[in-house]
Amino acid sequence: MVMLRTSVTDDLDERPASWKVLLPTKPGGRVLAIGVNAGTACALSRTWATVDRADCTDDLRNPALPYDIVVCRDGRIDLERIYTGVRPDGAIVIENGSACVCALRRAGWSYVKRYAKLPGAKPRVMFSVESRRKRELGLTFHQPSTRKSIWLMRLARWLSRLGVKRHLMRSTVVVAMRERGGGLCARLSDRLGREVVDLLIYTGSNAPHRKMTVLPVFASGPCDVVVRLADTRAGAAAVIRDAEAIGALAATSLAEHAPSPLFCEQWGGYTVSAETAIPMQDGPAESQFSEDHLWFLGQLSRLDRRSMPLAATRPWQVIARVSEEAMPPAAATLRRRLRRDASGVLITCHRSHGDFAPWNVRTTCRGLAVVDWEDSDVGAPAFTDLFHFHIRQAAYVGPWHGGAAILKALRDAAVRLCRLEGFDIREIEPALCLWLLHEYVINGEMRDCLTEMLEALAAEGDAGLSDCESDHAAIAS
Repeated sequence: MVMLRTSVTDDLDERPASWKVLLPTKPGGRVLAIGVNAGTACALSRTWATVDRADCTDDLRNPALPYDIVVCRDGRIDLERIYTGVRPDGAIVIENGSACVCALRRAGWSYVKRYAKLPGAKPRVMFSVESRRKRELGLTFHQPSTRKSIWLMRLARWLSRLGVKRHLMRSTVVVAMRERGGGLCARLSDRLGREVVDLLIYTGSNAPHRKMTVLPVFASGPCDVVVRLADTRAGAAAVIRDAEAIGALAATSLAEHAPSPLFCEQWGGYTVSAETAIPMQDGPAESQFSEDHLWFLGQLSRLDRRSMPLAATRPWQVIARVSEEAMPPAAATLRRRLRRDASGVLITCHRSHGDFAPWNVRTTCRGLAVVDWEDSDVGAPAFTDLFHFHIRQAAYVGPWHGGAAILKALRDAAVRLCRLEGFDIREIEPALCLWLLHEYVINGEMRDCLTEMLEALAAEGDAGLSDCESDHAAIAS
């Protein structure tokens, strides 16, 4: 039996500690974490052998063996005690410690940097505020999904270009070392053959397969490489899947519309993958479905295309393991309807992107380019990416026109794809029902929107999966 997915609690959110990739790593490293929550402590323990926790600096009394790294929850600390507890070649990390920067430099910590965390409570992006170039890169590296976030990010960029950075200092992390060296910057410098002087960090989601995405800042030249890394088993699998997927596209018509793989390796407890960065225009990510999107999905549908029984698809296998008692009435009704017809329905499957959403689609000089391929699947039912894009666009970017209107938009777009690629129009209804039920089971964040759509679909009648076939045929003609 499968339980419906729920989110991880805030205390176990490891994203606020993503700054750890800025620090030097070594086997057997020791870390003292003062006042941190469980999520930060868990994140640190994945990278360093020993992580001791303390409530305040009073608990730090000249340890016999100094720590490699000392992490403090905030800047209200006794810095003198911190100095005695950290190795001369170690590092100090202070969250919201902007007031400590001058004192750290006076004490001989010559390499001191402040990194903004946006948004403060649950940061998605971290970047240095020390130069206008890095602020500009940091504020354009992350493409928000909601309309409110998009406007807030535009305002932040506008203020930064005017030289204002107070709004970026509300939530920061200070990293102090006596000299720069070691860590991920040094490793990337060796592997890429170019000096990496800093890193911009996209913290990713709080899902079990979480990974971080890093933009290396080179001493000279463009920032044309993106690095993905993870330190959990599920995250490492996602990084490897991403590298394999873009590698599989290299010899296809979509090669110029996706990143190119550079290397994938194990390093410092991380699985690390590097790929070329997508050159972006000044505009935002593509939030409206266009003919370019349709062309891209048509080309993608030609890869690994085959037919299989609906009951043999991965989405149905997930749905079949969920008890009807765990579903709302509309979902249970559609599940019974789909089960009734599943054995006799063949459905086209092919390679999918897996997260074909507005924030993963970019505008480049060559047309659309699509990033983040870790959820790519070689056996996804037809229309999966098309449905995914429309729902994410309506739910996160907006506007949301209601379940019935969104269903009509999905069907209309699916008919266009059928006309382009020769799919059987009769596949649309079972594919739509299958996709909605699967999304409801695996996606806790969009449950209200999906419930509304399931109710609208169930209300159309129980005459089977071919109710709308004549309507589709009329649209296609």
